[in-house]
Amino acid sequence: MKESCPTCHLSLATGNRVGAYIFNIAAAEIVMTMVLVSIVLRTWPAAPWGVLQYLAPAMMLVMPLAFYPFSKMLWVAMDLAMHPNAEPDVRVHGEVTATSKK
Repeated sequence: MKESCPTCHLSLATGNRVGAYIFNIAAAEIVMTMVLVSIVLRTWPAAPWGVLQYLAPAMMLVMPLAFYPFSKMLWVAMDLAMHPNAEPDVRVHGEVTATSKK
């Protein structure tokens, strides 16, 4: 993913990490729950509990890693939808230079 938008220079790397992490974990948990519940409901009364005890942790490791780029993009899109008139970070905060970093 690019550091900033090539058109408006909105920073895609800074300031959006926490929201993207929360969105990522929530989406991964919702998808995992939906998959597990659907497997249990489809196979009831003989649900494959042995398979599910390995599938659930595996999904919780894979889903956040696979979904992170999309969650970051969706979080930036939601942020822009909530604040449509917000100016890009570069215009608001100025360019970050080596002397301004502490």
